[in-house]
Amino acid sequence: MLENHTSTDSSDEIDLKELLLSIWAYKGLIAIITGAFILTAGYYSLTADKLYTASSTFVLKSPDGNGGLLSSLGGDLGALAALSGVSGGAGNSDAALIERTTSREFVLEVADELKLRDDIFFNAYDPTANDPLWKSTIKSILGMKEKDRNPVKIADWNVIQSYDEFVRIEATTSGSIQVSVEHENPERATEITNHIVDKIIAMTKLENI
Repeated sequence: MLENHTSTDSSDEIDLKELLLSIWAYKGLIAIITGAFILTAGYYSLTADKLYTASSTFVLKSPDGNGGLLSSLGGDLGALAALSGVSGGAGNSDAALIERTTSREFVLEVADELKLRDDIFFNAYDPTANDPLWKSTIKSILGMKEKDRNPVKIADWNVIQSYDEFVRIEATTSGSIQVSVEHENPERATEITNHIVDKIIAMTKLENI
């Protein structure tokens, strides 16, 4: 007579005692790695550049959906402006407005008015700085000649890149327009935000008129 023997394979089971003993055996290494991570995180939090964000939300239309700036012209003038094809509503007009605020012309106008080229946060290029000795030595060995640099073009490029990274102008789901600016100086972030908002409002009023 044959008997059936059922064997239980315990290789897949986890022995918590063995696991804890293994961890305890390497407690020194674990403590060193954990301490290194804590020190690194603490050093980074103390030395990392802190960025502050200033935001402003405004509406270029009235709650009933009509253009607020056109409505301010009065009934007759508002109707005349509407017949001429001028619209102050949201949608495509807001998208076109936001697109213009990211154009090179608009950004450089803001740079002139706020002196962003002299702001190290937006333009870290120093035309008077010289290459370090090791870099100039490598260039001379490789026969690389120093090209004439245009500091104005470099500053413009840096400002445009920084503007694209740290300035956000977008339409909200409620039909408003939000301007947000990041900067290492909170007062400077507020100044740039308010200036862009005032510039957008003034530009829109002028065009509607």
